[in-house]
Amino acid sequence: MRGNRIWIAVQIAFVALVLFFVARALQGQWLNVGERVRLLRPDWTGIGAGSLLVLGAYAILVQTWRLMLAAWNAPLSPREATVVWFVSNLAKYVPGGIWQITALGAMAQRRGVSTVAAAGSSLAVNLINIITGFLVVFATGSNVLATWRPGATGVAIALAVVLALGAL
Repeated sequence: MRGNRIWIAVQIAFVALVLFFVARALQGQWLNVGERVRLLRPDWTGIGAGSLLVLGAYAILVQTWRLMLAAWNAPLSPREATVVWFVSNLAKYVPGGIWQITALGAMAQRRGVSTVAAAGSSLAVNLINIITGFLVVFATGSNVLATWRPGATGVAIALAVVLALGAL
């Protein structure tokens, strides 16, 4: 019982810390925001469509992480994985760079998942996303490379093949 209260206090302190750093980041920009808000004429259809695309992208990221966890024999339900994913992502606003993966590991561990499996699968998903991004750039940008330097298309294809094999 006492351990549960301590954990709740740690979580509240963590949320307060995140909110503090978010507020601090916004504080210096708030005057500029106020001036620009008066000039805005939002396209709500575009905002709605973009929001749905972002929601879909996050759903894919969470599901990909869940599948990777399952491959490590550490399954999480869709609801639990979504909570862990989104709450731990708030930690990226805390300076230091390690808090997001630390929070992800700690939250997953509270749900019976190994911290190694949680953090390792998250890092693997991020690595695959980065490699996939490079592949898309190489596949779609090879014409630009050819205009910049003759023979660069061949180099882009070779790099794409190496990255794809590395991802596999």
